[in-house]
Parts: sequence; C-alpha cells; structure tokens
Amino acid sequence: MIQKLLINISQVIQTELAGLITQPDNHIVALPITETQLQSLPLIGIYPSKLEINQNFKQSSSSQPTLQQLHQEIDNPQPNLIYQLAQTPIKGSILCHLVIEKQQNLLQEDTDFNIDYQQRTISFKKKLAKVDKIKLDYSFMSVCIIREFTQEFFVDIIDSNLDNIEKFSSLISGIILTNNDELIGDFNSHFQANPYQSNQIISNLTISYIHFLNANYNNFTNSFKFQLKFQVKGQLNLSRTVRESILPIQTIKLYS
Repeated sequence: MIQKLLINISQVIQTELAGLITQPDNHIVALPITETQLQSLPLIGIYPSKLEINQNFKQSSSSQPTLQQLHQEIDNPQPNLIYQLAQTPIKGSILCHLVIEKQQNLLQEDTDFNIDYQQRTISFKKKLAKVDKIKLDYSFMSVCIIREFTQEFFVDIIDSNLDNIEKFSSLISGIILTNNDELIGDFNSHFQANPYQSNQIISNLTISYIHFLNANYNNFTNSFKFQLKFQVKGQLNLSRTVRESILPIQTIKLYS
C-alpha cells in the first residue's frame, strides 16, 4: 500500500545524508537488505511490514451502484487526438466546455464531439488549435468501498560501528518526522492524480499520519543492525465502474 511513500522517504534520506555517505543511492534503498549487500557498509533499507484493514469502518461500504459526479480537465489539447476519460459517463450526461482566452464555449455531443462508451474515450470534430483547456463534467455509476488501513514499515540501519548506528538512526528519525507533512502531501497528491486503475477498478490511497513506534538492536557476525519501526494510517478507496449507461431516475408528475 505504501511503497510510493517509502520510495519518497528513501530519496529524502539520500539527499539529507549525501554529505555523510558516499554514493548514498547505493547505500540507502527502499528494499530489505540482503546478505550479499553486507560487504558495503553502512546500509539503510526501508521496506513495508504488516498491513491491517479496519473491518468496522462503515462509511461507503455498500456494494450497490451509486451515481457519482466527476470533473475532468485536459490542458493544452492537441488536434486530431483521442483522449481517455477517467470514468465511463452515463450517456447524455456529459457537459464539455472549450476554454479559449478564458472564455468557455459549450459543445454538443454528436455535433462537436463523440464519446466511445466502450473504450471510454472522447474525440473532437471541432478544431482545437487555439484551445487552452477542455473542461468535462459528467455522471457515472460506480460501486464504492472505503476502508481504513494501518501499515507498518521498518528502517534497518546496518554498520560495523555503533557510533555510526546511533548517528544515522537519530538523523533518519529526524528526517522522517520533520518532513512528515511534506511526505504525506506528496503521497496523497500522487494518488489523487495517478490512482491504480484497471479496466473497471480504481484503487485510490490517502494517508493521514506517520508515527514512530519503537526501535530494536540486532547483532550480526561483523556488524550491528538497528531497526526503526514506523506506522502509517490512511484510507483505501476502491471503486468499480458500472459500464451500463443507466440514466438517473427522474421525478415525473402525472396529471389526470
């Protein structure tokens, strides 16, 4: 769940420790340390551990399709291109505006643009040479499940010198905790723009905090390992697009 976060953490640590470790990208990795790597100390490995899902979280836990709204923008569109839609729109629900010099121009489906509902794409008949942006608003049907999750991760610091172990563990703790907000913000922004997505399933992640839990020593034959243990809490948002073009129920008044 949090590998992207751990990659970001390893990059921040590499930058911060560049003056203390030669070629930090070879000594600081977002992976567990293997025995074959122990010839090149110090080593710092960052990797995920136990994942727990909160089964008592009730919000948005229905498996029934619901009507959702989506706003999507295409910056600097190029002519004669086909663009992928984030979801499968309900037929007839899409509003498409071309933004030209801050003026919005409403287009008509089948006249100015076409939607391929099977491939989930949009193509334009109108010339886009001077268009700054395309704004799309549409409805879609999806099944949405939200679950809270908690996942731990470890930072292993391996060296033959206990003074170095203490120095690096102290600095790494400070690096992670003082960059907490930036790390969380980068992670959430990344998944908001780039969720895991297949043909019908979208998996989106957000995290709310990173906690430092504890640390523990282990001895090797010719070196020492100090393991820092952290905990991340967040939300897993799962949705499945319902591809049938179901029109929303409307209120119809009957007069006698």
